[in-house]
Amino acid sequence: MARGLHPSGYEEVIVRNADNLSKVDPKTQAIRIAHTVGMKNRAEISVRAEERHIHILNPLPKEKPAEKEETAEEAEEAVVEETAKEGEKAAEAEAKTEAESESIEKGSEERKSGEESKD
Repeated sequence: MARGLHPSGYEEVIVRNADNLSKVDPKTQAIRIAHTVGMKNRAEISVRAEERHIHILNPLPKEKPAEKEETAEEAEEAVVEETAKEGEKAAEAEAKTEAESESIEKGSEERKSGEESKD
């Protein structure tokens, strides 16, 4: 490994627009698209870099529209499942609270009847 090189072995060159690609040597250099570059210019840089067989160190994520729809449906299903689980937990907690209050009432009644029999 040499200093100044990316771990992939290429020299890293920051690109801010598509015209900067003309100065890049695809054999020894790879590009990193500056973080200030917008999506339109980033897409244009990516297309031109692929044409020239230039390696991109921070490429655009490749997502399919169908995956986004599935993700939205999955998220909706997860919310429905979560709501059902929370409802079950609430019902269990309510039943537990009722059982505890009943046992407390029974205990206080037993104490009262025990105190009356002592008198």
